[in-house]
Amino acid sequence: MKRVLLQGVIDGKPRIVEFLTRQGADINAQDNEGWTPLHAAACCGNPEIVRFLISQGVDLTITNSDKELPIDLAEDDECRHILEEEYERQGIDPDDCKNLEEETMMRDVAEWLRTSVMADRAHPRTGATSLHVAAAKGYIKLINLLLQAGADVN
Repeated sequence: MKRVLLQGVIDGKPRIVEFLTRQGADINAQDNEGWTPLHAAACCGNPEIVRFLISQGVDLTITNSDKELPIDLAEDDECRHILEEEYERQGIDPDDCKNLEEETMMRDVAEWLRTSVMADRAHPRTGATSLHVAAAKGYIKLINLLLQAGADVN
């Protein structure tokens, strides 16, 4: 249902987005490039869908594979304004969000190095490992540490 929801957002169909959400579609699901429905709504300039997703408790802190937040993609003034207000209301610093994933992964690999136990697991749906994510996002220091911890380069 993830792809259907994302397509409804891209096509600017708020009633479809609402219907799919009521049917259990994950409003925070990411595609293979890390885009969420909120990324798409912001990029496509659909303030009605942006507002709806916010009302449903969408996670504003998710970055895509290029470390972009939905607010970074909002070229439409109204979408940008809605998102700016919501980040402020929730006390979220967009710059902090962009580093959160890498910081979390650094803590994980530090633990794996400390315990000599490589506890990384491939994502059940995509098969991606921490090394995949680090390589996709250019986290060079993290890549080095993952390899030291025993990550399989292949």
